[in-house]
Amino acid sequence: MTARGPRQLDSFRLSDKKPLRTTKSRKPAPPVTALVLSGGGARGAYECGVYASLYEHGIRPNVVVGTSVGAINAVAIAEGMTPDKLKEIWLNLAQPDSWLPWRLKKARPFVGGVEDVFKNRYDVWNFFQWNHLFETNPLLETVNKYFDVEKIRKSKVKLFVTAVDVVSGESSIFTNRNIMPEHVLASASIPIAFPWTEVDGRIYWDGGLLANIPPLKTAIDADRRVRDIYLVKLFPKLSKRPNGLLECIDRTIEIVLQGVLNNDIRQLEFINELIRKGVMKSVYREINLHTIEFHEPFTILSILDFSEEHVERLISQGKQDTDRYLNRLDQSRERKGRSKAARA
Repeated sequence: MTARGPRQLDSFRLSDKKPLRTTKSRKPAPPVTALVLSGGGARGAYECGVYASLYEHGIRPNVVVGTSVGAINAVAIAEGMTPDKLKEIWLNLAQPDSWLPWRLKKARPFVGGVEDVFKNRYDVWNFFQWNHLFETNPLLETVNKYFDVEKIRKSKVKLFVTAVDVVSGESSIFTNRNIMPEHVLASASIPIAFPWTEVDGRIYWDGGLLANIPPLKTAIDADRRVRDIYLVKLFPKLSKRPNGLLECIDRTIEIVLQGVLNNDIRQLEFINELIRKGVMKSVYREINLHTIEFHEPFTILSILDFSEEHVERLISQGKQDTDRYLNRLDQSRERKGRSKAARA
């Protein structure tokens, strides 16, 4: 009996291929940071400035969710582009400033389009068959020019690009695994202004404008380690009372663009409050939401204004706003640290 014991033990070890060892307690996984980028045409330059500030402060998102123009910025970040490189792309998209008066300068895209983003249609004889105002072939060429799909697919940053199936009305989310340039264009295909984008027999419109994809939920579900979410809002919470038909149209679009996102924020705050009260602690985790908001009123012309002056100002404004927010955040953390040390 004494001779067989060791042989049986050896046999067990060989068949299992791993020696028996004591179980060690695993260290908790490090927290993960997510960045959520919304849509707004030329206002996406503001997100470029936000990224530059986050980068300077050492904040590297592990998860990036992008919708509409936010999808373009998201794929750039997932690919590993530096803020300087992304800024270079935005300045290349911008149009040289002209001598035109201010109001005509704002309306210039309706006359000649934007060279690397969209172009006007001239088949006026087919006007009553139109389902969009501009052509977006230039934007697809731009995406192909500046982005490396293989780098994005191999990236350690988890990427989520949203769009909406025009026929079914269902949301679609594209990730590193299956992303293609056409998916980025699909996410930025604003209904009426731009044509839908067909991919693998399905047609897509901008996920942000149809507003049926909760972006914060997408970021939270991406990784159970997500603890901090930086959200860029390109439309202000409050707006003045609209006057006239054009302002009513502007405000309607603004409300649609904000709708689901604001509801998403309220749900997140509600769940956080329940967690702090101990009601849902075992089911959900508390998320620190950091909102960086662009405060200028929305107009249709503002999302089509790709002038150099406008793009440069938006990049600068995004960086300044984020710098201020992060500095306040650091100061708040220092105060809490001193208070905690004093109580100890």
